[in-house]
Amino acid sequence: MRSIKKELLLFLVPTILFCNSCTHTEKVKLNNTISDETIYLKYYQWGIDDEMIIISLNKSNHPKNNKDILLNNNCIYYKLQNDTLYIYRVSPPSEINIAEKFKTKIKFIDLPNYKFIELKKTCQDNGLNFFPPLTERSLSE
Repeated sequence: MRSIKKELLLFLVPTILFCNSCTHTEKVKLNNTISDETIYLKYYQWGIDDEMIIISLNKSNHPKNNKDILLNNNCIYYKLQNDTLYIYRVSPPSEINIAEKFKTKIKFIDLPNYKFIELKKTCQDNGLNFFPPLTERSLSE
């Protein structure tokens, strides 16, 4: 019985340590001078295929469900223009939680997958930025 517990412990400890190190975060700070507001786009990935994009006024990496906008998309294009943040994402739209009032207007543009991929060709001409930058390489041309 002791040997089974020891073997289980030898398996579980490295697994837990490995899984805790399997998180990845990215963050972009956007300053809206018109509304005098700082918005953070945050990408949070944990485990093998769990990921989330967060729009927040809080610079902490972890989401505050009652204060942030949570997107189930794994990547977006965005543009801050005047007092509006434009978010281009793949439809169908995922659940959005808008619990906190942002001074900045946030407009979501939902696109079919093929249109979203086509944005890569014109994103610079239209002033769009890709987020998170790490995943941009995975979009096919």
